[in-house]
Amino acid sequence: MKHSIRTALLIGSGFIQLVLSSFIPVAGGGASMILLISLPSLIGLGFFLGIMYYVFIRKFENEQYPRSYFLGMIFIIVFLTFISYPYK
Repeated sequence: MKHSIRTALLIGSGFIQLVLSSFIPVAGGGASMILLISLPSLIGLGFFLGIMYYVFIRKFENEQYPRSYFLGMIFIIVFLTFISYPYK
């Protein structure tokens, strides 16, 4: 997979919580405030990790390092998304 596609996937993975809120109901009251606070932070984290991946990946010659770096970043974003999502 090209590095530009991986970068776009990292940036887009910050929007997972926005997609989840359309399909899975959010608990009411204070839990919606958690969604309101965590959504911009996860989107910002996705942009930050995408830019970091794009900048630092050029230094690696071995293909295994970029792949494991990418999978680790995706795992971080998905893990934080499901931990911070206020389920009903």
